[in-house]
Amino acid sequence: MDRRTLLRLAGAGGAIVVLGRMVPAAAQTILHGSAIEARSPTALLPFYLAIGPDNRTRFTCPATEIGQGVTTSLAQIVAEELDCDWSLIDVVLAGAGDAYVNPPKKQQSVGQSFSVRGYHDSLRLIGAAAREVLIEAAAARLAVPADNLEARDSQVHHRASGRSLRYAELAEAASRLTPPAKPPLRSKDPYPAIGQSRKRLDTPDKVAGRTVYAIDVERPDMLCAALALAPVAGGKLAGFDRAAALAAPGVRQVVETTQGYTPGIAVLADHWWQAKAGLEAGQATFTGGDATTESLRRTVLAGLEATPVPGGGEGDVAAAFSGAKEVTAVYETPFLAHATMEPLSAVAHVRSDGCTLWVGTQSQQRARDEIAQFLGLPADKVVVETLPGGGGFGRRWYGDFPLLAAELSKASGRPVKLLFHRELDMTHDVYRPAFAMRGRAAIEGKALKGLDFHIAGPSISEFGRPGRLQGKVDPVAVSGLKDCVYGVPFRVQWSSTPTPVPVGVWRSVGHSHNGFFLESLVDEAALAAGTDPIAFRKQALADEPRALAVLERVEKESGWGRKLPKGRGLGVAVAEAYGSYVAEVVEVELKGKEVRPVAVWAAIDCGTAINPKGLQAQIESGIVFGMSALFWGQVDFEGAAAQQTNFHDYRVLALKEMPIVHTYVVDTGGALGGAGEPGLVPLAAALCNAMVAAGAQRPRRLPLAALDWEMAA
Repeated sequence: MDRRTLLRLAGAGGAIVVLGRMVPAAAQTILHGSAIEARSPTALLPFYLAIGPDNRTRFTCPATEIGQGVTTSLAQIVAEELDCDWSLIDVVLAGAGDAYVNPPKKQQSVGQSFSVRGYHDSLRLIGAAAREVLIEAAAARLAVPADNLEARDSQVHHRASGRSLRYAELAEAASRLTPPAKPPLRSKDPYPAIGQSRKRLDTPDKVAGRTVYAIDVERPDMLCAALALAPVAGGKLAGFDRAAALAAPGVRQVVETTQGYTPGIAVLADHWWQAKAGLEAGQATFTGGDATTESLRRTVLAGLEATPVPGGGEGDVAAAFSGAKEVTAVYETPFLAHATMEPLSAVAHVRSDGCTLWVGTQSQQRARDEIAQFLGLPADKVVVETLPGGGGFGRRWYGDFPLLAAELSKASGRPVKLLFHRELDMTHDVYRPAFAMRGRAAIEGKALKGLDFHIAGPSISEFGRPGRLQGKVDPVAVSGLKDCVYGVPFRVQWSSTPTPVPVGVWRSVGHSHNGFFLESLVDEAALAAGTDPIAFRKQALADEPRALAVLERVEKESGWGRKLPKGRGLGVAVAEAYGSYVAEVVEVELKGKEVRPVAVWAAIDCGTAINPKGLQAQIESGIVFGMSALFWGQVDFEGAAAQQTNFHDYRVLALKEMPIVHTYVVDTGGALGGAGEPGLVPLAAALCNAMVAAGAQRPRRLPLAALDWEMAA
């Protein structure tokens, strides 16, 4: 439990009791960092749950809230077993600490749609263990057998006498008891909390403007930093008028930076606008590169002619293609920016004895460890005060901006707030890499018989670490293909095409381009076979009941096969991503070179839906994100420098452009899957397939704007 959590809990109503054991208040300030070893879920109970004298349950959420609703869904999992009154739950965000490691990921981070499915089992055990020690404490106090008691609505009730005790009355005694290692868990039917649609717990504060982001943090004696960075990796500072910058009102210091992905120059001032004015007065210039949008595109396409690296597969592909009708096509996707609503920001205070960081990051541990290494400090001397992030999509996984804040604080000896203004944020991203695929599909009669993929693009895994893969395939590059959902022989091959553009994870990572490649190719194969695209897919998914279930649901709900007016079409796509199965049908209307998305029908099977309304929001969010990228998403380069700078030239979907989305939750009893990313994966292919059904030439290159398509007003 970090200091920020402790202060918020204490401020909520006096003394708190940490369930599982008593923890002195003074000790709570150091219960973070690498000093905490990985322990069983019930041993970690005191780091997750506390009960105040007001009978409110305080849940320390191990994952960062970046808009995905994790503070609500993870609280529901705990509430399921703790049997607490939902109106009496408060959630605070955990700092960096081994106690908060996501067990399957073996790190504390938000990514790969892993928050709910990663923490689910341990949080249920934590909630159940807390319930059991509360019941045990009540049994001792009431002098009755524990099996005569039940926990409900933040109270323990004695069924025979009608007596009850609030959790607050039992918490201190319960904290001295040893939690059971294997507490009993509730049965699924019915769950009182899991599966119930709950309003998000963070909404009231966001609506009222009470939510604190890094940009809102104020510290005594704090300076604000405006930053300019070399436009490309390998670039250098060529010139800067320090005297002019220092002469600007409020400016205190000029610092050359070395952390992050390119060197830069920062101006520190009393206020951010003063720092920005000083930076502009200094007129920084940098050396650049020579790559352009077209040269980068040629590099990626050339990878399809290179000798590839094996990337996975199943079955006898050569036999599947022998004598079969073959469909071959090449597809392309561009570099993409994350364009989070909140630009990158962080506040750091470096002192001789440690560092405190206020940040919305997708990995508190990564930020902590990288700063500790930079400062030469033990990890437990770096305290991360976790704040919500205004969108992440993979960008806040990277540690460049926290490191830069720490570097500037160290140089100035004062707390420093670093803000990437929108233009800096857009032009110094770690971009979704551009990719290309040459795909082959074998068909026999009206059936899919085999698939063969050769993809090419820059390696995310080797960004900043050349040679890391030692000639092997980048697993994130081939995700969605190496685990192809179709039950036919297939082969995946990959060619690495290094470029000077920094590349990184972007919402759904490799699935984001491979979903488009795979489902466009399968649709082309269905049309070449002269059969219905859904019937064609169902035949190849006979052994994938979860994929069949979502596909059949959108087939039914969209009225697939109905007669449409001229210029309208329905397209379909299906995907497995992050343990979930998603199918989408899109209806479009064409008018010349204009496309109007009319409606989307989406079905997801992610196992048990913790918060169905929250799940629906995530699917719709993925569709919005994916549709923006599909129509306009492309980062251009000149001199290897990104050219898009803001939302005027990197468009996102407007409210009036959003189609109606119908979302359906399907539960076939399978394992938990992710929710934040899978909804994006089928969207591009489904919409392009719908365009073909409406009479358009097939789009094989994205975005649609690059093919002169426009969205109808």
